[in-house]
Amino acid sequence: MKPEFVTDLVTKELIGSKYAELTQAFIYSSAILRRTIWVPVGFVCDYESIPLFKATSKRAGVTSAPG
Repeated sequence: MKPEFVTDLVTKELIGSKYAELTQAFIYSSAILRRTIWVPVGFVCDYESIPLFKATSKRAGVTSAPG
């Protein structure tokens, strides 16, 4: 399995906050997990995967969110 972002990250910013909501499903194919990660429409995030490295990758922040 090749690691890749299958879809584009499409979000809308939630006014008055640091959060954004997915307006389109976001899909990532993980070689490490040997599976596809599917993040549904309506998922709310702040784009951060590892707070120490703030804003290094919006797409990584969405796919590594807990839950």
